[in-house]
Amino acid sequence: MSETPPDISVSIPCPLCEYDMRGLPEPRCPECGARFTWKELLEDRPHPYLFEHHPERNVVAFLRTALGGLRPLKFWKTLRPTHRIVARRLTWYWAIVCVLMASSVLGIYGLHCVQLADQIARARASYPAVFGDASYRQLLDEIAPQPGSMAFFRRAWLSPRDTTTSILGLDPRIENACICCVILLLWPWLTLASLATLRITLRRANVRRAQLSRVVIYCGDAFLWMPLAALVILAVWVWNVFDVRVATTGRRWAALYPNELEEWFVGSFAALLVLVFAIRFGVALRRYLQLRHAVSTAILLQIIVLLTYAAIVSQFG
Repeated sequence: MSETPPDISVSIPCPLCEYDMRGLPEPRCPECGARFTWKELLEDRPHPYLFEHHPERNVVAFLRTALGGLRPLKFWKTLRPTHRIVARRLTWYWAIVCVLMASSVLGIYGLHCVQLADQIARARASYPAVFGDASYRQLLDEIAPQPGSMAFFRRAWLSPRDTTTSILGLDPRIENACICCVILLLWPWLTLASLATLRITLRRANVRRAQLSRVVIYCGDAFLWMPLAALVILAVWVWNVFDVRVATTGRRWAALYPNELEEWFVGSFAALLVLVFAIRFGVALRRYLQLRHAVSTAILLQIIVLLTYAAIVSQFG
């Protein structure tokens, strides 16, 4: 049963494309095809916990928004285009996500510093005490700088001299973490750019950029869980430090923790987060932007982004 249109003289803009829906027989936008109810178009109710709408409880609102995204079906059912967009708060939310993502790089760097300090301490202890003159100690400080000094932190951050595969001039371990972080942070926006090329085909040529940005941000916040990978790597390292043996095999964790294993784990976790992003993005296309072929569109966009990264890698590789 169709709703009775309201008898008002004010403008009723479509939340997605801002088409004036005043005077229409039903709350369906003829421009973008989105369907609403007259009640939600006329009311301005805040979302129950969204970070945009609750500046009075920033921490709780941020946590509930981030955790709510883990259930995309429910999240995109409660969040509607008719909910007012607060651009400043939305920008702050994405900035916090970026900071949390960057903390994963700092976590890897901190762990690398601890391990390098242990290696340097052992190396310095192995040198005989007879070589204790000032010139020798100066040479030793250049080769194996004292942990805690600026030279030590520079050594941990920069690439070794014998490494030729570095792109940014950083330690390979740190560089891989930085590249992974940048790829994940740019992934949602490359998806948005790919979506912009398909908007005319999808009958969404006039959808507001703010609405598209909201979709991308609340799907892209899946990547804020990347620091969990750093925590797992730290837990494995702590397990190794305390020399705990695996009960079933009796093997040491040291034998199971080469750099290749760390790179494999970080890459696999990042791929899992991309999959989570794709699922959330597909749900958002269907429930928020009301696209008919949301799943196929989400898959197509992820393939476009993946091919874009592959082209960049082949260019610099």
